[in-house]
Amino acid sequence: AKLGRCRGSPFLVSIRSLVVAKGIVPAIKVVVQRVMPLVFMETKPDGTKIWRSRGAEERAEADFHAKVNGEWEDFATKRMAEASDESGGSESQSQDREGRVQKKCENLQENLRREFLEDESRNRKTCAFLRFQVRCMREGGAPPASCYITWWRPSDTAHIKEGAVLAIDNLQIATRRYHGRIQLQVFKSTRSFPLREVADPSAYEMAAAVDAAALPDAAFAPAMRDALFDAVGLVVAVSGKIPVLGRNGEEKMIQVFALASPAESDPEET
Repeated sequence: AKLGRCRGSPFLVSIRSLVVAKGIVPAIKVVVQRVMPLVFMETKPDGTKIWRSRGAEERAEADFHAKVNGEWEDFATKRMAEASDESGGSESQSQDREGRVQKKCENLQENLRREFLEDESRNRKTCAFLRFQVRCMREGGAPPASCYITWWRPSDTAHIKEGAVLAIDNLQIATRRYHGRIQLQVFKSTRSFPLREVADPSAYEMAAAVDAAALPDAAFAPAMRDALFDAVGLVVAVSGKIPVLGRNGEEKMIQVFALASPAESDPEET
């Protein structure tokens, strides 16, 4: 074999042998320990990036479309009126004439729509990614280590579930660690294969509901706080209701909850 060329399947490496920002990972055999919620990244025209959870992305998308549709109506109305003035506003009862005018209007609207969308501020550049934690299953050597994998094609990740054993090849080592661990990123050519092996339950711990005392400080980080939560749910106590003003100025009541611990909460109100 030629130097640097591997025949057959890529050879497996251990996570513990990886170094930050150093090279490509041929293949790893891992068990999925934790699957994080989807995160959406929007890139603004000036290059700034905004990170959102699924719920926040749905709200941002709806607000953006409402804004753009309003701008389009004003833009199209103004330009169509200008085109009508330039044509002299003459009308004819001829059906052929009406057909030509209608076709001309349709072509004009199509051209206006294309011109309208040329403005970068009227287009959103977003992409979603999935981040999950895996533990090495390579036998022998030091105890298995864990790392995070960032997957930029969430539609290809239906088989990535907690407890699944996977073989993943052709990964890139990220330049930064994530929560103190090595982070791997995918290429377009990255492939993952679910294996029939069943992982030892001790290799991963299922997420569970936690109380306030068990939450790390990182859970309250302002950036991507929805994605940093490693829990199915929280223990909360009902604090009461407070009045707030809605978007239309109407007053409504919202329920308030506080983080609590089971020992400090009334079971009937928790």
